Amino acid sequence: ASLEDTCTGNSVLPPGVPVCFAGSRFGLTLFTTFVNGDTNTSGILAFNVSWGLVNADCSNVSFSQTNQTLAVDKMPLQDCLPNIVQLDHINFCPDQGQVVILFDKPLFISVSLDQVDCDTPPSLGRGFLLPSGPSSGSEVQSVAQRHYGGQALGMKTTSTEQCTGSAAMPPDASLCFEGLRLGLTLKAKFVTGASSSGKVDFEVSGLVSAKCVEIPFSPIGQSMHVNPSLLDKCLPDVVGLADVKFCSDQKEVMLEFSRPMAISVNLQKARCTNF
Repeated sequence: ASLEDTCTGNSVLPPGVPVCFAGSRFGLTLFTTFVNGDTNTSGILAFNVSWGLVNADCSNVSFSQTNQTLAVDKMPLQDCLPNIVQLDHINFCPDQGQVVILFDKPLFISVSLDQVDCDTPPSLGRGFLLPSGPSSGSEVQSVAQRHYGGQALGMKTTSTEQCTGSAAMPPDASLCFEGLRLGLTLKAKFVTGASSSGKVDFEVSGLVSAKCVEIPFSPIGQSMHVNPSLLDKCLPDVVGLADVKFCSDQKEVMLEFSRPMAISVNLQKARCTNF
């Protein structure tokens, strides 16, 4: 169904009081607080986004309402959102009690947020943090401060994943691994030859979908040394795989991504019947 079919109603946000919405899609978790002004057509909002290890907070962002569209001042968004996240616009759907946020990056997707009680908002999951700055009397900031403890936000690109051990993959074997991170399901199947070199299949699904088949690899230490130019041909632009490592102590493989952010993801051993 189109957005026009699923987002209906023409009323405006109520003036002078906070109105809050929360929701998630593909691992992208959001919380917004709107305070409309006395004119009923403009106000300020706080916009908070969590996607894996990326957390960002935008406060006191101006918006104006024309019909369903909430046009947001994009200049402050550029300062507070990481480069991998770009908001296009917001639609208010009064009949559904929702707002729909449309993104240009990491992909062109829409995320529907349900209206929630600003006094008792729901828990939005691990890693979801809200702003810590001084409220200065702002209702937008104080809602977040009051209910989420005022934890500081910022870009996080470090990883707690471990990868140790120097043993090679067994020769003449098929080994499969899978895991979930950032709203993506990741799978890898390695088929080794007599020298532990071989070919690997990668599969990505969720926020984006892609499959790389029979990509040659040759182990150098922990690294499986996969030709990045071959990966670029089969992976979408939003996903960049910098290195693949075999973690023999954990019996896992580590995928080191350069896009959408610098992050390492460990995949656990799985049955190859799932591939």
